[in-house]
Amino acid sequence: MAVRNDSKDSKKSYTVVGALAIVKGTDGKVKYLYRGTPVPEGVSDEEVARLEELGLVSTDSTDVVPGLAVKPE
Repeated sequence: MAVRNDSKDSKKSYTVVGALAIVKGTDGKVKYLYRGTPVPEGVSDEEVARLEELGLVSTDSTDVVPGLAVKPE
């Protein structure tokens, strides 16, 4: 259901690589996550997939590039 960053299970850990990601939690609340912030528990897999498709989150924290809003291709 949710993506965890303390990943003691098999789920992937995601980090924000864009300047700002506006994320809708499973509780219906909107969260503002800035570059370098781990995606918290309570964010659905579908929402993470949407953010990943937009280039705003990544499983590899080395993708965080200071000064860039999105990861270069």
